[in-house]
Amino acid sequence: MRGARAAGRGLGNVLYSREIVREDFVKLVLFQSAANSEILPGLFTDRGVVDISAAVKKGYTPQLTMQGIIDDYDRLKPSLEKLAAEGKAVPAGQVRLKPPLPRPGKILCCIANYWEHAQREARPLNMFMKNPDAVVGPGDTIMLPEYTVPWAFMHEAELALVIKGPAKMVKQKDWKSAVFGYTTLIGWAFYGEQFLEYIFGPRVVMPYRWIYCLLIPLGAISKVDLVWAWGDLMNALQIFPNIIGVLGLSGLVATIARERSTT
Repeated sequence: MRGARAAGRGLGNVLYSREIVREDFVKLVLFQSAANSEILPGLFTDRGVVDISAAVKKGYTPQLTMQGIIDDYDRLKPSLEKLAAEGKAVPAGQVRLKPPLPRPGKILCCIANYWEHAQREARPLNMFMKNPDAVVGPGDTIMLPEYTVPWAFMHEAELALVIKGPAKMVKQKDWKSAVFGYTTLIGWAFYGEQFLEYIFGPRVVMPYRWIYCLLIPLGAISKVDLVWAWGDLMNALQIFPNIIGVLGLSGLVATIARERSTT
């Protein structure tokens, strides 16, 4: 990740094509054989990582190389399957895996798609976008902004679908024409006590931490509907401190905007 980010999206180290049934997936990866060496495309197999750089067109960036493989996958599929079975493999422990799509053109994140929601009436599809360069790879360091002092760092495992573009207004029955494959993804976001400390002082920090920790086992043993109702209520109540913050900082934001417009 370049620079500091408030949150990161850690892509899994393997991109699975959806073409093969059962366990015979073609598992695409980007990897380095040594520190600071060239990032190469490969196949992740039970034998290790197979270099496929000689069989595919090299792009100007690793992202473009992988996009080229996706776009030309139907033609490349037979040779990739052969390389996966017969190509020279390097033990996975001897290479460094990179994110298979280091800078995707667009990252769309879906809200309210958890398993528990199947027990409730479906909500309208709600999605938000992440910055395409907010991607780090396996084992990479997540850079937090220097002006924050976060104490809790949350993460959640997610399924990431890789769309073969261009794709727009795709019908449900035609999903296979748009979905190339999938990978794992871990979404990170951090939450700090800066708000309470700023308003009430440092004396509230430890009580806040204790309450936060005690709510974890309470949520684990509570009924799902109660947990989601409480979560929805807390999310809704966030509008009040946000409004206070927006109003309180509106003058400062206007001043900064005017200064930037004149420079």
